[in-house]
Amino acid sequence: MGKEKLPDGWKWRKLSDAAKIIMGQSPPGTSYNQKGDGEPFLQGKAEFGEISPNNIQYTTEPKKMAPMGSVLISVRAPVGDVNVSNMDYCIGRGLASISLCNGDNLFLYYLLQYLKPELENNSTGSTFKSISKSHLSNLVIPIPPLDVQQEIVIKIHNQIEEIKRIKERVEGNLKAASDLNNAYLKGIFEEVITQNYPVIKLKKLTSKIGSGSTPRGGKSVYLDEGIPFVRSMNVHFNSFKKEGLAHVSKEIDASMKNTRVRKDDVLLNITGASIGRVCVVPDEMCPANVNQHVSIIRTNKDLIPQYLSYYISNPNCQKFIMASESGATRQALTKTKIENFDIPLPPFETQQQIVEQLNEINELSKILMNQINSQLEAVNKLPASILNEIFGKYEIPEKV
Repeated sequence: MGKEKLPDGWKWRKLSDAAKIIMGQSPPGTSYNQKGDGEPFLQGKAEFGEISPNNIQYTTEPKKMAPMGSVLISVRAPVGDVNVSNMDYCIGRGLASISLCNGDNLFLYYLLQYLKPELENNSTGSTFKSISKSHLSNLVIPIPPLDVQQEIVIKIHNQIEEIKRIKERVEGNLKAASDLNNAYLKGIFEEVITQNYPVIKLKKLTSKIGSGSTPRGGKSVYLDEGIPFVRSMNVHFNSFKKEGLAHVSKEIDASMKNTRVRKDDVLLNITGASIGRVCVVPDEMCPANVNQHVSIIRTNKDLIPQYLSYYISNPNCQKFIMASESGATRQALTKTKIENFDIPLPPFETQQQIVEQLNEINELSKILMNQINSQLEAVNKLPASILNEIFGKYEIPEKV
């Protein structure tokens, strides 16, 4: 279907002809303070939604001021994120303030959300992508009459609010499914503990506990194919995700043979926000290597790897992990702490029965979670679809 012409009364305008653009300029660093002295100073990106108080400092030497109600847009990575200023701000060089001269700034806010992909595609810079004032000024935008702008704002706002309500329900379903799975895990292992099976330190049930390392050169030596190189992003609760999986050459793998992953090894994230996530490495991933954020746990003949993975992922063990983390600036699990995990050890046959039972529950949970995540993905696409329906149907002229 071809593009439409603008309705009567609408006009194409360069952004600089329809709006006032103020590019941010950071005040002297010595003028910043957290005490509330001076003008509120906003730097960094302009996030969708409300401006976080954590992003606000104050300056006694303000430079470029964004008036309340203007649209704030990130002009350095991440390019194109927008917000509406809820007070007068001094803005840093990563931001710009845009106000329609004769129009509704909420209309501009939604229009710039729609234009974000175009801004990202036309940003420049090798390390930090950015857009210039010249590029912003030459953006060609449709300007309807003010009453039409306000009708569009109300229509989009109402639809976005309904999408938020739908998203909350879907996210609630996702949490309920996760809580149900965790409750089942917790119940199983609380029952195990009541049976008074021997509780043994993990170091006595393993032949190896150790973390990997990152090869010299870091990401620059990663390949699209080769020996799998596992990072914490790949290790999830009783699930291995291949998205983002890196690879290294055979030569690099040979130099890292002490951190090589074998069939049936348990992988445990030991640092950062994903600390405690655990799974058994899939057979098809072996041989592989891991980086320093992932620990390899190799069980002996008395402990089934899948049993250990499920045990570590149960909420009671996760609570213990979070309570025992170390590190001044980040979460971390040391080798000593892992070695001293207390593991309730049923007979081998009982471990097998528990694993089979939890495998079945885990598969059903994955199916349910995938269905809900698909719903959530579809919901997340709705705002862009609404904006495209309103703004994307018009043929942009080559010249204005």
